[in-house]
Amino acid sequence: MLNCIIYVGIKHNGRENMNLAETVVYNLLDDYKNKRSTIYMYSYYSSPRLFHTLNHNGFICIGTLQMNRKNICQEIKKKID
Repeated sequence: MLNCIIYVGIKHNGRENMNLAETVVYNLLDDYKNKRSTIYMYSYYSSPRLFHTLNHNGFICIGTLQMNRKNICQEIKKKID
């Protein structure tokens, strides 16, 4: 195990624009920024916004995506249909 966070209530740590799942993932990976690590995620934690943010910080993200998530672009939805 590299890192863990014990949930004691929602804390955004200056990241009010992220939901709880995004904040947890981002905080767990904070020490590994810009090391070109590959992150594999379950659909509960994955979102286009989180993948974009992590990619901007040097991560490669792979994971399943729930199509009912917010901010999924129409281009992705059309490819699935």
